Amino acid sequence: MKIDHIRREFLTHPLLIDDLPSNPHDLFHSWFLDVLHEKVEDPTACVLATADENNIPDTRVVLLKSFSDERFVFFTNYFSRKGVHLAKNPWGAMNFYWASVIRQIRLRGQIVKISQAESEKYFQSRPRESQIAAYASKQSQVITRQLLEKQFNDYEKKFQSIVSIPCPEVWGGYALIANEIEFWQGDRYRLHYRICYTKENNIWNKKSLSP
Repeated sequence: MKIDHIRREFLTHPLLIDDLPSNPHDLFHSWFLDVLHEKVEDPTACVLATADENNIPDTRVVLLKSFSDERFVFFTNYFSRKGVHLAKNPWGAMNFYWASVIRQIRLRGQIVKISQAESEKYFQSRPRESQIAAYASKQSQVITRQLLEKQFNDYEKKFQSIVSIPCPEVWGGYALIANEIEFWQGDRYRLHYRICYTKENNIWNKKSLSP
């Protein structure tokens, strides 16, 4: 299959470093509002990269569930592959790519567990079926589809008389604490805009990178 001819040209408004805020979280918030305004599909989806104890990388798509000046939060089973990686090597990266608006944001930093209270609060906001699925799925372990559905049905029966299903002890949230955030915006002739913020001594510095 020949695919090297597949391409599209980009044409966007200038992204000039002097026009951007000193805090990258303000720019993340602004870009995220743009994505919501444009009704981009799956706006919270991002690629999460982790590495195992041998520094072999792995990636998967997760959903961002909250963000602030300090944290970018997602949820998973603590014994999933990413959870096992983070127990050994608590550093990772996130990459948001919104193709329809020709933008991406890359983040790197340490990843830490959030509090059990925060995890429980979010768990209670999930649809009941998703709560049951968190019990039924021993994430990343080998299983047949038939057994997975049987485990779901078994837990559904187990919790049928329980109004508020408790959060599993093996499930909860992680927060990426970013120390580097890069904003990318496509432009014509592949002369893309790249603005990188790095945090040193609790101060954010920004610089323009060659595409």
